[in-house]
Parts: sequence; C-alpha cells; structure tokens
Amino acid sequence: MLTVYQTTRRAMVDAVESRPGTNPDRASFTIALHAVREQLVTAEGILSPADVSGGVTGAVLTGLLPLRRARTSARLVKCPISQYTVAGQSRPKNSQRITAMSVTLHEVGIPGPGDTSRDVGFKELTLRLLRTDPDRAWRTVEISRALGITTTPKYRSLCTQINRWADQFMLVREGRGRYRLAPEWLTQPTS
Repeated sequence: MLTVYQTTRRAMVDAVESRPGTNPDRASFTIALHAVREQLVTAEGILSPADVSGGVTGAVLTGLLPLRRARTSARLVKCPISQYTVAGQSRPKNSQRITAMSVTLHEVGIPGPGDTSRDVGFKELTLRLLRTDPDRAWRTVEISRALGITTTPKYRSLCTQINRWADQFMLVREGRGRYRLAPEWLTQPTS
C-alpha cells in the first residue's frame, strides 16, 4: 500500500509540474487514486506508450482544486467558558491579505535579583519567593497573591506549573496544596 501511495503521489507531482505555475496543493489525491484504479483495471499503456494527456496526469490536471484562500484571521475560541477566551476579542470577519511584514528583535537579558518585570516568568518569580523563606511550606494561594496573580486562568496555570515543578523535584509537596523549595534548588539558578 505504501508503494502505491508513493507512486500515486509521484504521479500527482509529475502532473502538476507539467503545468508551470500550478501549486501542488491543488492536486486532488482522491481524483488521482480513482485514475490509478481505472488505469490498472483497463491496463492502459501496458503494451503501448500511455497518452500524456490521459491517465493520472490528465485526471489530476482536469480536476485541480480551487486556489486556497489566505487565512490570516485571528483564531477564534469557540467555547465561551474556555480559560483562553479573551474578553472583547476582535476577529476580522473575512481573511485579510498580507501586504507587508516586519520583524522586531528584542535583546534577552538575565533578570536581576529584584527584577519582577514581565520578562521574568512564573518559575523564576516563584523560586525567588520560595527562597525568601526556604523552611516554610507555601500554599499555592499565598504564592499567587505574592506574585500578584489575580485572574483565574493565570492562577490555574500557576497551579499546573507548580505541580509540574514538584514532579520534577524542584519543589517538595508538604501536603495538599502546600509546597516548599527542594534543598538543591536553594542556590541553583533557573534556566
């Protein structure tokens, strides 16, 4: 089956390449497969050279799919109660043609000990907080309040990450929802 599949795909590429400027995405596998079946059943081109305009090539070229429309619209979260739904999400009704692009490169710096900017992630901020009192078993609610996390989606994300860090032995579970920094992470830098 793999050989037939690869041969059919190769025939599709040959067909599309015979017409310059045609996008290979427009070739229909279903049409090519039906043409291959028909050609095998009728044994066309076995004793005499096959007609270039017929067979798989002809079928693929006559049944080209329409051009793909540009999809440059923002993704839409369909579930209204999803934690990823953004309030006031403005999404263009129609696709927009891209006419220009720009790239901005930002230099990534190493955060200092007192840096609580947005560039520093939950992991670094949490480790800094837990290092302030290493013997204390912190509750996730206390960690979120200390980090200034007030929204439910961010709190859930923090809880998920804290559980993952405990599974990776960065944190020690002291009980349900209570964590303390593992001794080997008291001085280790995060990366």
